[in-house]
Order: sequence, then structure tokens, then C-alpha cells
Amino acid sequence: MVEMNVPKKTLKKTRYTAEQFFEFTKDREERYELINGEIYLMASPSRTHQRFIINIIRKLEDYLEGKPCEPFIAPFDVKLFEKDKKDDSQNVFQPDVFVVCDPNKISENRIIGAPDFIIEIVSPFNSQNDYTKKLNVYIAVLLPPRDNSRSLN
Repeated sequence: MVEMNVPKKTLKKTRYTAEQFFEFTKDREERYELINGEIYLMASPSRTHQRFIINIIRKLEDYLEGKPCEPFIAPFDVKLFEKDKKDDSQNVFQPDVFVVCDPNKISENRIIGAPDFIIEIVSPFNSQNDYTKKLNVYIAVLLPPRDNSRSLN
């Protein structure tokens, strides 16, 4: 987690919102993600990582030609939130490759809402975040809530 320079009276706050995150990162060169309210510095991708991204995006570009969906690559922020919780989002990711089919989610600076398709290329530097923290957020945001009131019997 990265420490933010915030007034002392707010140092007790352990979680940050997406809006606070955007303010923190706006003039920084480094790449960051906000995962469950915590800010994480991201490592630069390796050459192999970049080659995977290039190969995937080439194929996606070809496949999506003439379709309404648009592919993106990191670094480009995706503000994720659970349904009807847009204002208190605590998750801003930079997926390696993703596709958005709803033009209303696309702004000049970021995507607001869940992409339709996401590819994370896992490297040793971010595997814990990708396999656990981010995956759990993707599941909560992308999958419909389960109806626990129904029995399997």
C-alpha cells in the first residue's frame, strides 16, 4: 500500500475512494491501482508481458472490426463498482487488456463500470493481487448476486 500525503486528521482513514485515488494519481508518472480502498504501486511490465499484450490486442482488433465493442490496454483506468454503488467505489484497476461494448461507459480518461471482457496477464510481481484481491472484485462486480433463499432440494 502507498502512503498518501493527507492531513493528519484523516490519517486514521484506511480506505480511499476512487475520487481520492484519481486526485492522488493525477500528476504521477508511476502506475497505481485502487483495490478495496487500498492504493498499490504497480511494477512495470516485462518484455514478455508486453509481447503477450501485443499479440492479444492484434487478434482482438481483427475480431472486433466492424463490431460496436472497443478494445483497450493498460494503462487506462477502469472504475469498478457494485450495482448502484457508483459514488462510493473503492476499486480502480488497469486490466492488461479489456473490451467495452457500451459506449456510455467510455470517457476520455477512464472507463466507468465493468468491461465486457477482461484479460489479466499475471506476472510474479502482481500475482497475489490478480489471483485473489482483484479476482474477488471482478466476481462481485461482474456476476449477478446469488439467490441464497432457494434450496437445491
